[in-house]
Amino acid sequence: MMLSPKGQVAPWDRPATDWSAGVLINADRSVSLLTGSLWVFIFESRTAQVKCAFAFVGVGIGFSPTVYPSLPFDFAMPGNTARIHCGHVFTAANLDAAYGMVIDVGVTDPALRLNKGTLRITAFDFSFKAYFAYQQIPGPSLMPSIGASIVEGRWRLFALLDKATGTLWNNNMLNAQRSKARR
Repeated sequence: MMLSPKGQVAPWDRPATDWSAGVLINADRSVSLLTGSLWVFIFESRTAQVKCAFAFVGVGIGFSPTVYPSLPFDFAMPGNTARIHCGHVFTAANLDAAYGMVIDVGVTDPALRLNKGTLRITAFDFSFKAYFAYQQIPGPSLMPSIGASIVEGRWRLFALLDKATGTLWNNNMLNAQRSKARR
């Protein structure tokens, strides 16, 4: 556990089980059935008093036929999150660099008010103990799309808002704190 500059528990080390999560953006590319994906998720906890932005980067299998002309990325509605059920207490620092999986299957067409499918996320530590497993959360829904993918990868914290102090920690500040912790 690290202390913040003021001697308090650092915001990324505050444990919680009341996490909610949602998607901000998804970008992916497929060649045959091989898919590479970048997701940006928002995680929030009232207990830990933090709101975090995590990137999830991975590769897997999937398809997205070109039924609709669309951009290679999709945005989600702001504030669209869902409570996730935690396997055990974890912190933002625990989720940072954790292994995981994103399963995305669905058909979306906002013009037809069609949004059928599922987006599920998983994260686990280095001993494969799940922080959360196959939790359904709201997915991107503003661009027409059809497809399915199962992607394995890593979670990476790149921004954190400490709601207790109002301090925003960006990636450079977080990296500086990580390097101090390794000394």
